[in-house]
Amino acid sequence: MITSTYPGQPVPHPATEEPMMVFRDDDTEATVPLSRVLGMLDLVELIRSSAEPLDPDKFSALVSLSDRIDLKIVTPGEQHKRLEVVASEKELLNLLLAQPDTSASTRPGSPRQIRCCPQCRADRAELLLATCADCGYDFVLGAGVAQLWQPVVQHTG
Repeated sequence: MITSTYPGQPVPHPATEEPMMVFRDDDTEATVPLSRVLGMLDLVELIRSSAEPLDPDKFSALVSLSDRIDLKIVTPGEQHKRLEVVASEKELLNLLLAQPDTSASTRPGSPRQIRCCPQCRADRAELLLATCADCGYDFVLGAGVAQLWQPVVQHTG
């Protein structure tokens, strides 16, 4: 059973524990429920199949990271998956983790989900929300994603 990486967070009973994915860079790690990771992968697939313009370099890096995550998930083995990431991938992960749930908009034939900026209340229809074009609100900072990344505990002895 994986132990809690957040102080004061209860550790679920082993029989009811949700599978997790741990993303680790050089000195921090974020533990994310696998169901949330699958939602992130669905969002990338939605972006991949859409005509929404996205910077080609960012799109390529996003697809590459998504493919690495997907390969790690389908690889048989431990219930909790671990993936080493570099700084640029961590930035993309933060962007994906900051996105509202888009599961309703990923079903074929369903209308695109329109969300609003929490600061200026302008409608935002982009699939990948980074910064509000109207007021400059930072969706990643506003989502508090940086708090998911905790220092890696080094075990001695």
